[in-house]
Amino acid sequence: MNEIIVPHTKKKELRETFNTSHVTVRKALKGKSKSVLAKQIRERALHTNIGGYEITLIESESATPNR
Repeated sequence: MNEIIVPHTKKKELRETFNTSHVTVRKALKGKSKSVLAKQIRERALHTNIGGYEITLIESESATPNR
């Protein structure tokens, strides 16, 4: 699942709106949770004045050299 980026102050707003913890908001925005609440948080972050935008994370090869 893609990650949603929002300003720190807006994360606080989401936390207060949904009366939940910062951990729940963080997991929802990072796509680590698929609960109903997480879906509501993601939807709100993307489609209101929160100003969230979605990014796609691409896995890359390890940056450490082979030994």
